[in-house]
Amino acid sequence: ELWVSHDGGRNFSRLGDYWGRFGDNHALWIDPKNPFRLLLGNDGGFFISNDRGQTWRFVNNMPFAQAYHVGVDMAEPYHVMGGFQDHEIWWGPNEKWNEIGVTQGDWVRLRDMADGMYALADPRDPNIIYYNGHFGDITRVDLKTGEERFIQPYPVGPTGCSAALELFRFNWNSPIHMSPTNPDVIYYGGNVIFKTTDGGETWSIISPDLTTADPEKMKLSGGPITLDNTRAEFHCTILTIAESPVDSQVIWAGTDDGNLQLTRDGGKTWTNVSKNIPGLPSNAWMASIKTSWKEAGTAYLAVDQHRLDDFQPYAFVTTDYGQTWKNISSGLRGYVHVVAEDPRSPNLLFAGTELGIFVSFDRGQSWSDLRLGLPPLAVRDLVVHPRDNDLVIATHARGFYILDDITLLQELANVYEKDFFLFLPLPAIRYTPVSDTSTVGDHVFVGKNQPYGALISYWVGKPECSEKKVTVEVINSKGEVIARFLGPAQAGINRVVWNLREDIMRGERVAGDEKWYQPLRHGPRVLPGKYWVRLTYKGYSQKQSLVVRLDPRIKAKGDDLEIYYD
Repeated sequence: ELWVSHDGGRNFSRLGDYWGRFGDNHALWIDPKNPFRLLLGNDGGFFISNDRGQTWRFVNNMPFAQAYHVGVDMAEPYHVMGGFQDHEIWWGPNEKWNEIGVTQGDWVRLRDMADGMYALADPRDPNIIYYNGHFGDITRVDLKTGEERFIQPYPVGPTGCSAALELFRFNWNSPIHMSPTNPDVIYYGGNVIFKTTDGGETWSIISPDLTTADPEKMKLSGGPITLDNTRAEFHCTILTIAESPVDSQVIWAGTDDGNLQLTRDGGKTWTNVSKNIPGLPSNAWMASIKTSWKEAGTAYLAVDQHRLDDFQPYAFVTTDYGQTWKNISSGLRGYVHVVAEDPRSPNLLFAGTELGIFVSFDRGQSWSDLRLGLPPLAVRDLVVHPRDNDLVIATHARGFYILDDITLLQELANVYEKDFFLFLPLPAIRYTPVSDTSTVGDHVFVGKNQPYGALISYWVGKPECSEKKVTVEVINSKGEVIARFLGPAQAGINRVVWNLREDIMRGERVAGDEKWYQPLRHGPRVLPGKYWVRLTYKGYSQKQSLVVRLDPRIKAKGDDLEIYYD
């Protein structure tokens, strides 16, 4: 809350309405030339008052959100979800298939009070979501029916006592992990690992206490008048869990007190492999463990020691089930939150640090800054969408960001020495970009949609001044060129968008081309089906297939579409 004194601090009164400006205030500026003008920063964002705090204006056109983790579902368009620092758990579309984009009203708050943490959707049903908040609790919700069920393993806490007095210890940021091989299997971390196969109706314990269980780190904290024990202060807990997509018996668990545990038999036996990591700090905070998508014995470890005034980056990789480790942190800036392998290209790694997002094309031997214009901000988590191939990051500053279609990053190492290369385009969705809202003005933040149409990406190695453009042609199943336009030819990665329309063959002639005319307006929208994209540059000509899909919400038959097209 905010309080004000008008008599030099002898008496205070509450300033304004709590619900008009959120809570947990952190920064207050009073205009030295006009004390009625106040600028306030809190867990809900940025607020301005021009009447000395009696009323507040929420500045809603700036993205302020401190995300802990990110999840995605398999809806079309897919949704992004996750928890935020003292701002609950939210779920919203990555794009809207409209003219404007995604606004605040498109987001749904899944829980009305919490420091939100994880949110994971069932890949078979986007309505089923598992999420948890800051007390180490876990909930399953069905968005279709509205049913919400608290599925926390018993006994439920916290009790207000020390960690040592509770049967199970849960971190403020307790990990939920959905099996990549069987989405019915959910793991949940306390000081032991819980496992459910029935949506949380029942839980089994598949590990002993995997922490050090150091009694010196589990005492009462705070005091002497008020104790702190809300689980924000709990120690000797599990922070991260990962099951191998290659072998479901391989499960990793990292703790906040220096242990990195591994089982290769589904939890029957566990081995602490932290002693095998050269250069690992003592009492290491195991921020994240991620498994390889291709190799059962490969895993990537991120360690965050900033709580002990150690701001160095720590990132490691093992390829032999933790027997040996290699330090891959050289080239990273900021302490490391997560290191993850790309699902399609095992040599491609992403690292989220306190100062941004980094990429490696050689499995961690070297790193490049991938912020692409983002400020230095904390990237706490990341995921590559399994269908749309977008890279989605959770920032502890500006919310979620999406890098559309990272095919070019996945293949870049293979084309870097080439003069020219056309990447395979992802399927494009043909929909009608409708206007589903009126003008929103400039005081509402709008998340941009992905450009409508087919994203066509290509590599230019050594551009020549004589040829500054690439010719792009779209060919139908009859071999007819139905669209032609020019794209840039800058050194490196280039991207153009085809709007899924044919050209109209009339208008002014293009100089030097007796067979083609410059289109004056858009032609008809193409039918769903298979097409070819052909790019020509400096004597090179490359072609890739392109699939155009109909909006999955539309149930029109093929014959009807043919009649409409004709």
